[in-house]
Amino acid sequence: MPETATAELVAGEPGTPFFVHAPLLRASAPFFSAALDSHFKEGKEQRILLPEDEPETVQSFVQWLYYQSYTLAEDSTQRFLQLAKLYIFADKILLSRLKDDVITVLFHLRAKVVITPPSVVIAYALTICLLIPPSEKYSLTGTHGMLTWPGSKSLPVGTL
Repeated sequence: MPETATAELVAGEPGTPFFVHAPLLRASAPFFSAALDSHFKEGKEQRILLPEDEPETVQSFVQWLYYQSYTLAEDSTQRFLQLAKLYIFADKILLSRLKDDVITVLFHLRAKVVITPPSVVIAYALTICLLIPPSEKYSLTGTHGMLTWPGSKSLPVGTL
């Protein structure tokens, strides 16, 4: 396949298309390499549907893929949520370098601004990453800044 060939990533519903150089996409993560090199529909059409991923998350990934950086939201809550979603996307596609980059950005943000990510962002990230069995739900205590889930001890949100 020529180096100028593109593959299409379709994010969300009804679907936002992103056209990415196929060789770059293949080299980035095993998920894309396996999909694009298969004899299945994705490989034949060079088109990967990502209906559960928000277009903003895929856009951040594509931006990182080409420039090794991405634009962060202005609002701190949205910024942390954006990074949580990007980390989860990177985990899904088996891209450790992007996961490492997101963690580095989180540490830099935490060092600059002495705030803790909002509880809802932490709960979202933990729920999606499935740190507990999927049948169990996370719950937040609203008054003491603690994160709890069934069968566990409460964790102070600032320590996560």
